[in-house]
Amino acid sequence: MAQDKVKIGIIGGMGPEATLDLFRKILRNTPANKDQDHLHLIIDNNTSIPDRTDYILGKGENPLPFILESARLLESAGVNAICMACNTAHIFESDIKAHIHVDFISIVDSVLNELKGTFSQAKSIGLAGTMGVFSSHLYDEPLMQRGYKLILPTNELQEELMKVIYSIKQGCIKEVIDKAEELLQWYKDQKADVLIMACTELPLVLDYLVPPIPVVDSTEALAKSVVRYALKGFVKLPT
Repeated sequence: MAQDKVKIGIIGGMGPEATLDLFRKILRNTPANKDQDHLHLIIDNNTSIPDRTDYILGKGENPLPFILESARLLESAGVNAICMACNTAHIFESDIKAHIHVDFISIVDSVLNELKGTFSQAKSIGLAGTMGVFSSHLYDEPLMQRGYKLILPTNELQEELMKVIYSIKQGCIKEVIDKAEELLQWYKDQKADVLIMACTELPLVLDYLVPPIPVVDSTEALAKSVVRYALKGFVKLPT
């Protein structure tokens, strides 16, 4: 690689384990034979960012000022593009783009690219994420616009998903594997062709289980987009 390689900034800390998972998946998706072949990444693991779902549900502080603080820090470090290791935080995507002067690599666009490219025959899509993701319609609207049938969790299932997500944030991944398998099985029973893991905590369970249904790992999809951008430019899926 040339010495003037592209620099990618990552707004992290939402949560730290998910940020580490994105870093790891970027490494794994980079065609590299030596240290110098890997990407130049600058990660701001900003754990001060308030909970995104709490804010969306009217129960917490606005995370946007903290996210913009990270974005400005990364921009001042000379990055060419910024991404975020959090799905729910993408409700602020347009606000972030309005305040930065570099490219933004969207996890939502990345997931839609992955869905179209890897699961082109899929028609029925399961969606698993935080209450914030569902309340903001972050994924369901663009998916329905593209003609997909959506399988969304029941209220009871959503409560269980949140428990799993927050347990993972607490570092209790192995403790929720059985529950995660039950939740994944529910989407298979509902005849979903593919399940989108629209929360960067959820893919962490994939290190410990084989999913009963094909999944789009949003963290993996973003990692691929980051590598693609750094090597030859990010491709945004047309609306």
